[in-house]
Amino acid sequence: MEKGKWQGSGAAAPETVLVEHKAPLLKRAAAVAVVLALAGVLLVWGIDLGQRIFGASRGAPAAQDQLALVQAELVRVTAERDALLEAASKAGLPIATGRTGSQPPSEDKVLPENQTQPGKAGPDSMSSH
Repeated sequence: MEKGKWQGSGAAAPETVLVEHKAPLLKRAAAVAVVLALAGVLLVWGIDLGQRIFGASRGAPAAQDQLALVQAELVRVTAERDALLEAASKAGLPIATGRTGSQPPSEDKVLPENQTQPGKAGPDSMSSH
């Protein structure tokens, strides 16, 4: 028998057998789940960051829009407070309103920034006497 081109002429080398070792199925599934979870977290974080960047470049809402939102929230919270106070008084529970009995309840008014309620001094009216 004739020796082929690819066979060596020296001592016979032991035959190397490569055996593929796979991790158990549970470990592989857990690793895939962790990688997918991290990818999802990065995706959500990237979308949130993008919205913040583009939201900042569009600018904040106008002061009048913010004022309207806050006033609407104030009306909603006031109505909720009044409903809770009414329910508490019907149930006969003691009500602490934060006001003393000698002070009459004053009406809540939204005043422009540079005006104050009558009888109350504004922050700019403090004298240095």
